[in-house]
Amino acid sequence: MASDIKRSLLILSAVLLYGTAGFTFFEGISPLKAFFWTVMTISTVGYYGDVSPVTNEGFFIAATSVIGGLGTLLYILQNVFAGPALEMKLKEVFGMGVEIKKGISGHTIVCGYGVIGERVVEELEAVKKDFVVIERAPERIKVLESRGFKFFKGAIQGDASHEDVLREAYIEKAKNLILTSKDDANNLFITLTAKNLNRGLRVVASASESGAIKKLYFAGADMVISSPEIGGMLLANASIRPSVVLFLQDAMTALDVGGVEIDTVKIPRKSQFIGKSVGACDCKALTGALFVGIYRDNEVIPNPPNDMAIEEGDEIIVLGKKEEIEAAKKFFTR
Repeated sequence: MASDIKRSLLILSAVLLYGTAGFTFFEGISPLKAFFWTVMTISTVGYYGDVSPVTNEGFFIAATSVIGGLGTLLYILQNVFAGPALEMKLKEVFGMGVEIKKGISGHTIVCGYGVIGERVVEELEAVKKDFVVIERAPERIKVLESRGFKFFKGAIQGDASHEDVLREAYIEKAKNLILTSKDDANNLFITLTAKNLNRGLRVVASASESGAIKKLYFAGADMVISSPEIGGMLLANASIRPSVVLFLQDAMTALDVGGVEIDTVKIPRKSQFIGKSVGACDCKALTGALFVGIYRDNEVIPNPPNDMAIEEGDEIIVLGKKEEIEAAKKFFTR
């Protein structure tokens, strides 16, 4: 919006300078009177009394100044008052959205507060991660605000596919973006826009159609979750291996603090564990958590062999109770 205002002022100044110089030169009047004529011309008010240009060049300056003035006025109305500025004013007047704390960074932006979005923010709250929500429906934002989440840092009523809405959520300083919409095309466009604004942003997108998965990855999504595929797989396995599904369900949620959890620990640079084998870490004996896998080069290595060496940047996947997970995090990052 600031750039639009600057551009509008620059164009208006150019029109005023053009008219003032033209009237001064061709009509032989003082610069002050020429400036007055220009203002009267571009405002379409007309001249003072019976005064008007007497030369053909003066009439040309007057006509082109009117065109330039009206064009500038239309530009200002379209890009300043009828654009983001008006939207912000409406939000302020009608209470749409919840003001976001200035200076926020490292947060997660959740696009959509529907059934999936509601569950997403509950998980983020449980793991104590700051989050901002973008939602079109104002009534859903009111429901979200009433939940009293401690790590809820604000909400924006708007369309996340609009760049100005993402900027309002401090997309440039965000760490993660979660797309919960069932509209694959919209998720694709948001991914492209968000990655253009923040190259280091981690984008996790939901996909309704299997054909959209590859497209979302191509657009820059770091992970794509296909709800129908995962849902179908869990339903089938729940009928065949119900105990396994119950175990995974318990391990995946951060809300059930009495059960087990699965989490990751990133091996920092110059860690003492770089080059050591999985077996030499003795994670289970020292922390109580199970060393169940390694996430390396965008691939998961499940149940790695004891002689596999740990590398810089590896994410160790551990399983255990909450206190065991915390102990493992301290153990691998000390």
